[in-house]
Amino acid sequence: MALMSWNQPIKIVVGVMLALAATSATWLLLTRSDAGNQPPVLTSEEASKQRVLAKWSEGPFADLLADSRATLASNIRRSTRDPGRILSDVQVARFAEHVADHAIARSLDPKECVDWLVNQPGTRWIDERDPSSWSILDTWHEHNFKVRAPRDDLEPVMRLVVNQQFSSGGSKFQGISPEPDTCWILVFRARAENQIADSLVEALGDEGLARWFEANVIGALRMRVPERSFDAVLADEGSVTLAVSCIPVRTHGGHLFNWYAEWYWEPSSSMWQCLRMACRGWKGRLCL
Repeated sequence: MALMSWNQPIKIVVGVMLALAATSATWLLLTRSDAGNQPPVLTSEEASKQRVLAKWSEGPFADLLADSRATLASNIRRSTRDPGRILSDVQVARFAEHVADHAIARSLDPKECVDWLVNQPGTRWIDERDPSSWSILDTWHEHNFKVRAPRDDLEPVMRLVVNQQFSSGGSKFQGISPEPDTCWILVFRARAENQIADSLVEALGDEGLARWFEANVIGALRMRVPERSFDAVLADEGSVTLAVSCIPVRTHGGHLFNWYAEWYWEPSSSMWQCLRMACRGWKGRLCL
């Protein structure tokens, strides 16, 4: 084999350097020319947010002002999973109608929405028996007005909250997606309030938890509560029948969130009441 001359390594190195320089220059030109077209690099948190929002946006979304109450209730009823066959036909029908009415009320003008909330049967204004509701409400009120919420008349506060939230575009419902493939509603019984979370984790699995709970949670500002509480029903009955719902909402401001609610059956009045409600998403706040 012929030996390499002394200057051949130099020529090779120079050739490689020139090739690298040319490649770098070409890459630089391409980078500069394409910089405006490159998508931003997402953090893991932002990527998760986009993935969740994409799932919620699949639709279809029922127009709450155009679609009839009966159509909405029918879709909610079809989407209600009751694997233990706990509910009677009457209970299922009343549940679907109650959730549909809540959704429709939150699509109305602020005055009409508050009128509906204030006149909900089987509910009362919060009082000294409801310290957790007061704590959340006082935090909001002090942030906005530097004083605690008034204790004697909360209706003006409710009207103020709903007006503010609706005007921001983040909370006034435009449509919901109550189809079996796009929402999640589960019926079960609980013998303690802390069993609710365990039941959800078991039923949803990792994929369901990622879809419905991988988001911020913004609890409702609650000023009206059921006259007969979850604890009272539990004490009298030994267990409580619940329906937990996760329903995608599109607001008038174009925002999406998971409308999360825990509903329980109050047997003495044969009505559904709301134990807990929240926006799970990145904008919006509800009032109860």
